[in-house]
Amino acid sequence: MIKGVTICILVYNEEHGVEKAIRSAADQCERLIVSDNASSDRTGEICLRLVKEFSNMEYFRQPDNIGSKANGVFLLSLVETPYFMFLGGHDYLNSTYVKTLKDLLDKNPDVVLAGGRNIPFRKDYGPCPASDSIRSGFLDSHCAFNRVEFIAKDGLNKDGCFIIYGLHRMEIFRRCFDEQIPTCGCDLIVLAKEAAFGRILISMEAEYYSETRIADTQDEYFHRITARRLDSKDMHREMVEYAKYMYSIVKHAARAKHLIALRPFRTRMHLSVKYGSFRRENVLDFLPYMATYIAEKRFCTIRQAPGSESINESFINSFREGQ
Repeated sequence: MIKGVTICILVYNEEHGVEKAIRSAADQCERLIVSDNASSDRTGEICLRLVKEFSNMEYFRQPDNIGSKANGVFLLSLVETPYFMFLGGHDYLNSTYVKTLKDLLDKNPDVVLAGGRNIPFRKDYGPCPASDSIRSGFLDSHCAFNRVEFIAKDGLNKDGCFIIYGLHRMEIFRRCFDEQIPTCGCDLIVLAKEAAFGRILISMEAEYYSETRIADTQDEYFHRITARRLDSKDMHREMVEYAKYMYSIVKHAARAKHLIALRPFRTRMHLSVKYGSFRRENVLDFLPYMATYIAEKRFCTIRQAPGSESINESFINSFREGQ
């Protein structure tokens, strides 16, 4: 049992995987909290049996299905330890998952989140081929904007997104997660907000086994999170809200570093193209980026001109990197 760590498990009709999830987590935390989103199968029965076996386990059942997002907010209100993590009700951990990640956090005070390696599996077929590496990019960069930009521009691959199930510093996570966050991409938004506070490290020794749901459609994804069905217009609206919210994080990270460069504008264009265009609150915000675009073009012209070898290349590169 590892002191100072709480593991929260959200469950909804997880009778086939919840026992393995609980058993993999119970010995790795001081407190294990399970919140049942009004399951209609044997999930509740299994959890009530395991509560008697594990003294550090608590079980709550919601009277109605409130969606996994609201259920997560409920669980967070119960956490009192300095470290915590979420665990899917159909997933499980290797035996040293929490210890490995907690050691990383203890040794690196500037790290806000430590994640592990995702190993997908299918319920009927066992483990799927796993990637040898996670595309973590700039997550461990000492520049906050580099970290936020990497997440906002979809730098994380599918396996990388599972670092949301890593070990978080509770103090930071509370400042990053609230009910106002858009439903679409809420995990990426939280990761981007955390990245603005500090570095994110990944350990390949910590293994997170996640069930792959082949038949999980976009509609099922939204229903699981919101407990309601969304039509195409609602889904589009959610994606636009995601893009708008994510860009606000990008702008804040850029200003925090006194960064006036073209990169925030490029990130906005990426979000608009992929998720839907959104209006800028103040059109004057666009002017610094245009000024930087012109300046950057000037640098390119000078660098390509005869005799430009004397120009300080490190200065040009640091300018482009926003340093």
